[in-house]
Amino acid sequence: MTRTATKDMHSAMLPPSVQTEPTEADRTEYLRTFQDRVAAMQSAVEAAWRTPMGAVNIAEARNEAHKMRVTAGCYGFPEVGRAAGVIEELLTQMSDDRRESSANGWSEIEAALAEATEAATRPADAPTVPPLSPPSTSYTERSRVLVVDEDPEFLRSVAETGAERLIDVVTATTPDEALEKAQRIRFDAALIDVLPGPDGLSFQLARRLTKLRGPELLPIAFVSDSRDIHQRIEATRVGTSLYLTKPMDASAITAALCHLTTIRKVGKPRVLIVDDDADAAHVVATLLRSAGMLVTIQVDSTLILDALEKSRPDLLLLDLSMPTVTGLDICRVLRQAPSWKDLAIVFLSGRADLRTRLQAFQAGADDFMEKCGPPEEIVARIRRAVDRATSFNEAFGKDGLTGLWLRTRFMEELSRRIREARRHERPLTLVLLDLDHFKAVNDTYGHLAGDHLLIGVAARLRRCFRSDDVLARWGGDEFMLALPGQTPENAASVLGRLRRELQLKGFEGDSTSLHVTFSAGTAGFPADGDSLDALIKAADRRLYTAKRAGRACAVVSG
Repeated sequence: MTRTATKDMHSAMLPPSVQTEPTEADRTEYLRTFQDRVAAMQSAVEAAWRTPMGAVNIAEARNEAHKMRVTAGCYGFPEVGRAAGVIEELLTQMSDDRRESSANGWSEIEAALAEATEAATRPADAPTVPPLSPPSTSYTERSRVLVVDEDPEFLRSVAETGAERLIDVVTATTPDEALEKAQRIRFDAALIDVLPGPDGLSFQLARRLTKLRGPELLPIAFVSDSRDIHQRIEATRVGTSLYLTKPMDASAITAALCHLTTIRKVGKPRVLIVDDDADAAHVVATLLRSAGMLVTIQVDSTLILDALEKSRPDLLLLDLSMPTVTGLDICRVLRQAPSWKDLAIVFLSGRADLRTRLQAFQAGADDFMEKCGPPEEIVARIRRAVDRATSFNEAFGKDGLTGLWLRTRFMEELSRRIREARRHERPLTLVLLDLDHFKAVNDTYGHLAGDHLLIGVAARLRRCFRSDDVLARWGGDEFMLALPGQTPENAASVLGRLRRELQLKGFEGDSTSLHVTFSAGTAGFPADGDSLDALIKAADRRLYTAKRAGRACAVVSG
């Protein structure tokens, strides 16, 4: 299959005007109007220079330079973008009482403007967009958490609690030891004790661990026996997911470990941007993708409901002013819809006056940011909003994409069902199900199509299994099922019907049909064990046996 055909099929899966990256049409349109955009920046700067005391002129010139800075590089003119950035910065520095005497500043602006104009006449390089890294397709490996604390008793307690929840705990007693282990061992999250002293060693460690991870989100929690507000403030600057207070009992440790590992298990944050300005939307999308998020763009606000159903985002990023259906209209509508009333909604607008911000919050927004704000702040605040939304879903134990139980809640429910099976001497079957070649779906059709497939599989699972059965998204493309009163042989029969249905019917896009198979491993209580850990290990072992046998099958013994 050619790359062109692959891209066409990907586009066919999406509603009109939904894009995951700039298309050739976008680039063609940008290049067609590029000289006009440069000329508009030049005219605005010249107008500001002619009337140096005019704050409006300065603001307009700065706005034109800002727009050129954030778009030019994405479309193949990095030198123009850099020169526009110099102009924007110099205009920002010019205070009202210094503009007439800022000869040097205007000289520098003039030089940067000449550089931008000259660079604009050169052929554009092929624009690049950071690739979307597909999520890992197998999460059957145990999660791993780095725990850093001077107290060996606390380390032992966390390690024991982690073992009960199938979470491996890597311990370290000093920042140096933690960094040494982090360079050798990959871990999914970190729990760090706030060490005493003025040097902020724990927060320095967190920053270095985050840097080692690169653009991928690293969930970090701090734990301390101090109630110092300054420590908590510093933790927020680092980007902590949790701040916990000692002493911690087993239940608090369990909740912390499960929260940290769940953030990774549910995959990369999904953001839907609704903005009629495609250039501005693509700039923000590039910024968020470089921070490890999966981003979809919708430029036609009238299609918002279709876009939401297709992308199932963790967060909606709305432009305020759009024709026909405004961002405020969308926010009000979603806050009245049961399916979307709890969705994280953030406004990103060029207008930031008090009245506008109040309107946004009154409509139900979770946050409001200026488009010209620092990129680091935009990423940090969006990530924080996504994290809060994830925590909200965790409180109800539900996966935001599929609506199935999350791993933590499932394991609690499974423990209860095992106790019931033991008390009533009834069978119980555990099924670990993995979609075959799911990475190829992401690579061929894109992550949006992959999410659509996961949503569809979850819906089929609900239809095929009983209301008494417990269904969970185990992580990535894996699902875990607990079937009270069923033997592995009974489960294999139902799985066979489900597999044939997925193969034959598939999932329909606008002009493309996706068909999928799965591999599964089962474990039966009490034959394969009478504990949660023993049953999960047996199901996991048989899942890999099914994969080695060629996939598209279920293994119930051996």
